Amino acid sequence: MDAAFSLLHRYTCTHSNTLTLLVQPAYYNLGVVYSEMMQYDMALGCYEKAALERPLYAEAYCNMGVIHKNRGDLESALACYERCLTVSPNFEIAKNMGNCIDRFRIKGSF
Repeated sequence: MDAAFSLLHRYTCTHSNTLTLLVQPAYYNLGVVYSEMMQYDMALGCYEKAALERPLYAEAYCNMGVIHKNRGDLESALACYERCLTVSPNFEIAKNMGNCIDRFRIKGSF
């Protein structure tokens, strides 16, 4: 795993100025790896880079929402879920998470 992570990290860093359709999934995948390692700031940065170059990257928005939700930043989480649903209206995870946050908002919990 360490070798694969190192290679993926090196690849995304060396291609950061010339993002292509091949590099965007690399940023997303690196974000997943950082999330698994509980390095959430790094994960967010990777998801943001992937979404910046591919604005319809629903999975990246959803994963950003999960990180924000887990940190207790429900407003940012909801914004990410809403963005996810804007680009992919049937994305079930984002729908469910967004609905849960909306219920808390209605109850005045945040």
